[in-house]
Amino acid sequence: MGLVVPGMLLSGNHAKIAEWRRKEALKRTLENRPDLLKKAVLSAEDKKMLQELCSQKEIICRRRTMNLIKAVEERFRKEVAQFNVGDTVRTYVKVVEGDKERLQPFEVSLSPERDRESTRPSW
Repeated sequence: MGLVVPGMLLSGNHAKIAEWRRKEALKRTLENRPDLLKKAVLSAEDKKMLQELCSQKEIICRRRTMNLIKAVEERFRKEVAQFNVGDTVRTYVKVVEGDKERLQPFEVSLSPERDRESTRPSW
């Protein structure tokens, strides 16, 4: 299923469509690059639209921030292996020497020792 086309675009009223498109453009600029609006030469109608959008800006910015957080979480969500004290963990470190590079294996046995100043275990 695709995106829903706003009714305004289907109305055939070219003046209203142009107004809707301008308002959407200002809204996207306000969300993504508000610094550009400070420098822009705006008509009285644009300024009125921006005032309306600014009253809604907190809602718009909060929604956008939540969407960004959700997108990042989904992109980097991975299954993390479970390990316990006594397990041996092997990882690899990329070592670059001049124009050559190699993977150096690094192996560690997990112990329950704790850092004196921290309550977290130090592996």
